[in-house]
Amino acid sequence: MSYILAATPSEPSAGPADDVLVTSSSQIKVDFDPLTTLVETGGSFVLSYNLQMGDGTGVFFDVFG
Repeated sequence: MSYILAATPSEPSAGPADDVLVTSSSQIKVDFDPLTTLVETGGSFVLSYNLQMGDGTGVFFDVFG
């Protein structure tokens, strides 16, 4: 007996975008649409989101989440 609990999700249709009216050298506002379709989530519930930012050298750190 075997079960498939969730399929591999596809890439989101649109990535996050910064809000140029608010974003500056000292702050950033990021807008994104939540993942809602079965294709985007792979059939699983999205429990949380995590925003990371890169420092330009390949190192990322958590900003939110």
